[in-house]
Amino acid sequence: MAAVSKWLIGIFAAAVIGVALDLLFSGSRMSGAVRYAAATVTLIVIIAPIPSMVKSGFSFSGRDALSYEPKTDEHYLGFVSERKAALLASAAERSLEEGGISGAKVTLSYLADGAEMTIEEVRVNLRDSVIDDKVGHINKNELAIRLISERFAIDKGRISVYG
Repeated sequence: MAAVSKWLIGIFAAAVIGVALDLLFSGSRMSGAVRYAAATVTLIVIIAPIPSMVKSGFSFSGRDALSYEPKTDEHYLGFVSERKAALLASAAERSLEEGGISGAKVTLSYLADGAEMTIEEVRVNLRDSVIDDKVGHINKNELAIRLISERFAIDKGRISVYG
């Protein structure tokens, strides 16, 4: 339905522009050429979508005005929560890198209630990580737990480290 309205608006716009140009050049020698050009453009705007309609069998993606289901606020809030969790995980990975553990992957489990987000569990994958020489001989699991606990201000029991 939106494609048809865009098509009709395009036809109307081409006609209005053609009339405006015809009025602008009405007394000059170019008025015939302007009319011809405006008519050609309008005709192209009218004919342009016909091949795609013939190719698709005049179907409009199988959707009509009655079957359209708009996205809800819950869908949007879920998307925002996923993006926020990804950004928090990325920030946690940077914190680990600054603390001397590079290459760690952080995954968050969370509960989202509207705009509020509660971190339930943080999982840290140290399989591909490297501990920095400046940290020394420290247990990288304990270091990761301490850094993540400080970053998110959560209980150390909700942090799992593996790898």
